Amino acid sequence: MIEKINCLLYDYFMEIKNEIDWLEWRKSGIGGSDCAAILGLSPYMTNVELWEQKVLGKKKSMKGKESVLQRGHDFEPLIIKMFALEHPQFEVTSSPYDLFVHPEYEYILGSTDARLKCVETGKLGVLEIKYVQIGNSQQKINWQDGIPQYYYCQILHYLACSGATFAILKARFNQNGFFYEKEYRFERSEHQDSIDFLISKEVEFWNKYVLTGVKPPLVLPQI
Repeated sequence: MIEKINCLLYDYFMEIKNEIDWLEWRKSGIGGSDCAAILGLSPYMTNVELWEQKVLGKKKSMKGKESVLQRGHDFEPLIIKMFALEHPQFEVTSSPYDLFVHPEYEYILGSTDARLKCVETGKLGVLEIKYVQIGNSQQKINWQDGIPQYYYCQILHYLACSGATFAILKARFNQNGFFYEKEYRFERSEHQDSIDFLISKEVEFWNKYVLTGVKPPLVLPQI
């Protein structure tokens, strides 16, 4: 049985025991990998393609990206372990089936890579891991002064779902066989307006287009 639990540590999470249930729940709402598409900021999917997934059950092809995705998946638990060793100020816990649910909107879901608890203050956070293969100069530029908008939307989404007060994104870069890492920290209090805006757009997308079956107009990124 899958149960929604009100938790003192985080707002809500789903008690999920296996991958099948976890995948089904991820498909039943808007997840972290979906939200940027709603704003027209995803390099992988438009808002119309997202609607087709949710309403028509269409699948987005990842042909040609399988090896990079698999490598990122394989690196993830290793990077989490390294993060825990490098940051004794945090208690780091991870579960392959973690799924947070927004306390107000049950269709807004978030599956983070790990939970964090500051040993000294008790503040709660979430950890997101990214494996990034740098293939051209523009990709490197996208990470110089921050993180790409697509991943920023994910961070905002996870902060909203989990109720955490901060988030850390740890990126491992592979540039022609040269590996290096960077960390980016986000305080919820500094991004609350952006969180509220994103959630309002997710609520609009779900209620105005997904529930009604009405195809949304295409949203293009601003140039």
